[in-house]
Amino acid sequence: QRGIGTSPSEIFYKAVAEGDGNTKGVIASQLAGNAVLHTQSESFARKKRVEEQTRELCAKRLAGLCQDAATLGRAFATACESASDKVAQSTLLAALADLQLKLTQTEELTRVISGKDSKEDATRLRQNLSALTCSFLCEVAAYDSEAASTLMDTYAEMLVASDMRIISNMVLRRESEEAYMLLSQEMTSEEPEQRAEELSKLCAKSSPEQLKITEHSYSLLQERVEAEVVQINEINAMLTAVKRKSVAKSLCELLRGGKLVEAVGAVFDFDDFSKDERMQLLRVIRLGVWFTRPEPYIEALIKGVECDRIAEPYSIFPSETLSPYDALALYELFAEYSPKRQFENERLLEVITGYAETKRYSENEAVDGGVEGHTGREQQQLGKAEMAKFRYAVFSVISARKEDRSVLKVLDEVEKEISR
Repeated sequence: QRGIGTSPSEIFYKAVAEGDGNTKGVIASQLAGNAVLHTQSESFARKKRVEEQTRELCAKRLAGLCQDAATLGRAFATACESASDKVAQSTLLAALADLQLKLTQTEELTRVISGKDSKEDATRLRQNLSALTCSFLCEVAAYDSEAASTLMDTYAEMLVASDMRIISNMVLRRESEEAYMLLSQEMTSEEPEQRAEELSKLCAKSSPEQLKITEHSYSLLQERVEAEVVQINEINAMLTAVKRKSVAKSLCELLRGGKLVEAVGAVFDFDDFSKDERMQLLRVIRLGVWFTRPEPYIEALIKGVECDRIAEPYSIFPSETLSPYDALALYELFAEYSPKRQFENERLLEVITGYAETKRYSENEAVDGGVEGHTGREQQQLGKAEMAKFRYAVFSVISARKEDRSVLKVLDEVEKEISR
């Protein structure tokens, strides 16, 4: 015969078939309890799914009604352009009331389905009605601040504080925008810089009372006008910097080619030079022979790295202590920008300044030890030797980039080489 099984179904079968009355009663009771529990669980899960679906539908319904309210708001603002179109305004406000009623009915249906009747439901209804009304009023405010301001008083009790602030800010900004357009109509200048300055003067001469706006709206107008002036000045400064860079590089190329007359012409053709700058550059051109000292070279290199770091146009002019040849080499070094090149240039600067500091430390140590100071000729020779190593480092980087070699590896080798 088959042995006694150990599975739950086999045990249950044996208990029913062979058990006494008490055993069968216990099993029947257990089965009934499980059935009730299973039924209740199914009912609870089904109710929870219905509630979740209802909430999702309610949220979608709210979003759709808010879009409809925004459309009504734009239409109401258009209707307000004509003082005689009172009928259209009344019709649109009635349509808004219909949307509010639909939202209320949807919320009530949600409450009935969920079987809840609490303060939480009332709070949600108030917030949703406020959001719907806010969508309408914000669109009105975007086109007609006066109409929106009047409607705010009408619907004040329906709006929660946060939505009221949103609409108030919209009204203030629209008032500011309307005042800005009013002042713009009085301007006669055509150039952006002149228009910004003229607008600033017109704004300063005006007042909130003259423009028929609030103090807050007037302050927003002032902020906008000041921001435009600053923006125009920044753009002009950037354009001037780009032009200066182009003129400086062109000047270096002309001097390298021995075209001194053309170089003089380039200095006079650029209107943004000050009188002192122009005279300084003319003195440099007349030199005819140029040399570079270590300190100005390092300063130019530092400036180039810093300007690239903040994305500012970089111009290097030749001087009595910075030759056009070395200036052009730096232009080539900074010809293109990328994070990778920026990192390489930072490393190059580290190598050069590190060597320069070590060199000066050695010279100071020699003086402290009692060695006589260098003569002017000796100092000049030391400067030439130092510049030779600086140029070697810079040209090594330029060459490595042209040959698509690792710049960082090249700089490691350069650092060892110049330190010997």
